[in-house]
Amino acid sequence: MTQTAEKVNLAACCEKILESGERVFFQYKGKELVIMEMEDYSYLDELEDQRLNQLAEASLQEPGETITLDQFKKELGL
Repeated sequence: MTQTAEKVNLAACCEKILESGERVFFQYKGKELVIMEMEDYSYLDELEDQRLNQLAEASLQEPGETITLDQFKKELGL
């Protein structure tokens, strides 16, 4: 359930998270935010790291020349 920041009671949100493990979503200044247990955040962070590593590995398998960041900057004139 998404609420506005003005209606979020932090203590009630924490109790809900501790009791049910749910995440609490709310809007603040037009942005969607979430409050969750650190364990959930750590899990999501690990998944993101794994996905980024997969993408990096896949990019290394693409055909073509691999260049360093310094070479790339030099080509761009930076």
